[in-house]
Amino acid sequence: MKRKRQRALLNIINTRVVRTQEELIELLLAQGFAATQATVSRDLRELNIRKVRVEDTYRYAVVAADETEKKDTISDMFLNSIKSVTHAENLIVVKTAPGMAMAVGAGIDAKNIDGVLGCIAGDDTVFLAIAQSSFAERIMGEIKNADEHAH
Repeated sequence: MKRKRQRALLNIINTRVVRTQEELIELLLAQGFAATQATVSRDLRELNIRKVRVEDTYRYAVVAADETEKKDTISDMFLNSIKSVTHAENLIVVKTAPGMAMAVGAGIDAKNIDGVLGCIAGDDTVFLAIAQSSFAERIMGEIKNADEHAH
């Protein structure tokens, strides 16, 4: 049953624009597969399906599973949400699209950038505490460089 449901999910993703898990649940139900949000979320993770930005919206799509690439870049969705990166002493301030700060902060944390002690995220702002103010330009460069490679 799981494999059939996952095949149906892949077919839906490859043939339709789907923006939410709720839409996926409804489309799966229409094909005879009753699934909870937790099940769909697990299926998406197992099939390496992620939300990606297409023009001015997000949709689900199958994403390449290259582990090296995952470690070297923050996902396009996170990067497309970054509006600005500035610093003051040993803090870096990243402004994001509304609602995206936590995702951007998690993406930055996942990069394990040397000198970043931690992130605090609100709705549209991420504060990065850095070990030394002299690291700010390099760290900001890594964030901006990742942004350029994502497009």
